[in-house]
Amino acid sequence: MRIGYALLLALLLPGSVLAQGTIRGRVVDAETQDPIPGANVVVRELIRGAATDIDGNYTIERVPAGTYTLEASFVGYRTETRRVTVEEGATITVDFALFQTALNLQEVVVTGAGGPVEVKRLGNTIATINAARLEIAPVQNLSEMLMAREPSVAVLPSGGITGEGARIRIRGSASLSQSNEPIVYIDGIRVNRDGGFGSGFVGTGGGGSPSRLDDLDPEAIERIEILKGAAAATLYGTEASNGVIQIFTKRGAVGPPRFSFRIEQGASWYPKIYPDNTGWAWNQAVADTMSKYFGRPIRPYELVRTNFMHEMFETGYHQAYSASVSGGTPGVTYFVNLRWSDEDGPFGAKKGRWYPPGVRTRSADINRLAQASATVNIFPSDKLRLGISTGLTRRHYETPNNNNNIYAAFTLAQFGKPELVRYNNQTGSPAFMTVNEGLQQTYTQDVDRFFGRSHPKKVLKKIMRHPSNTKPR
Repeated sequence: MRIGYALLLALLLPGSVLAQGTIRGRVVDAETQDPIPGANVVVRELIRGAATDIDGNYTIERVPAGTYTLEASFVGYRTETRRVTVEEGATITVDFALFQTALNLQEVVVTGAGGPVEVKRLGNTIATINAARLEIAPVQNLSEMLMAREPSVAVLPSGGITGEGARIRIRGSASLSQSNEPIVYIDGIRVNRDGGFGSGFVGTGGGGSPSRLDDLDPEAIERIEILKGAAAATLYGTEASNGVIQIFTKRGAVGPPRFSFRIEQGASWYPKIYPDNTGWAWNQAVADTMSKYFGRPIRPYELVRTNFMHEMFETGYHQAYSASVSGGTPGVTYFVNLRWSDEDGPFGAKKGRWYPPGVRTRSADINRLAQASATVNIFPSDKLRLGISTGLTRRHYETPNNNNNIYAAFTLAQFGKPELVRYNNQTGSPAFMTVNEGLQQTYTQDVDRFFGRSHPKKVLKKIMRHPSNTKPR
């Protein structure tokens, strides 16, 4: 009787159902053997597949008997394929161990769309600057990390003075009356322009100002993403019409402590590009005065050439030292960096003309910077991350008056006239004040900045590992 029911059921079922099988398996990280949730496993010929669960398991049912190509893929990993044969009514097990790939990692960006996205799937342009590629580049601050690294991103130095901030323009200026600076995010947190990390500006009444972006430790930056064009306004609002810069800082990774040390030494000087100051004496009395201060006999109507600008220049020196340590366990990861830099630029007027003789000026171009940063990530469970980031910046900045300023020493020296040289005006300044008086005025800025943030966040168990991941390797 039972055999009869079985035969009747076999006759009623379609033949295709009896000829189907099942494919199942597990997808893991090839290095850590951790499961990869959300990976796609697809049968190419049938355009059918399944996604792995939180433990990395997948199941593809009702697969017709035959030989197929099985493909496993996930963002940040190399795609793997297998040839499998499915028999009637059988269940086969196919496991995958995926290797991380640097190519895919570079193609993953974080946008305002809510999470990591592959660049090829975006409808807008996002540029990525990887700090690891700049390890041997002479980069002293964040502005120099951006300079000439990406087309359509212009970093415009203000006046060329040591430590002076730069203006950042993405695809040019968009407004004549409003700010043309891009919006800046650091690890997903918006920073303000006024009193915050706004870009540098040029002081029209005095020396230039450092950029607050340059208060960030360049050794603590992992990568920078730049969102260009109108797409930035679509994702971040109308304020982002000038573009968006996202800065991602370094984090520790599971493993023993890894130490890094960096020493920089450099020199700088101004090229001789300014024209000579030229003049002549219209009578013997003026010629005698010029002879006294130029140190050689000068005759009336003899052309006298000198260069008051270059008398204020010297060789500048720069030095920087940094050290970092990173590492951690599956429960806690850390990254700590210390950096100190000191630059005495090529302007100093230490060898020029003095009034009274032997009196030194107060003028100098000095930029001293001490920076410290630390990031600690704590994982109480697989679904919770507690992150703490802190940073400290101390800066002493000192420059002479410069830029668009009629009292700047540079400006006064350019218009100096040799025939007007006197005891109290040894560079022949025709108006406003003498160069020596201008050198007594300095622009000084002392910065003590501390910033910190804590960011608890729920995460998926062992979620994908790429530069924006919240879970360590």
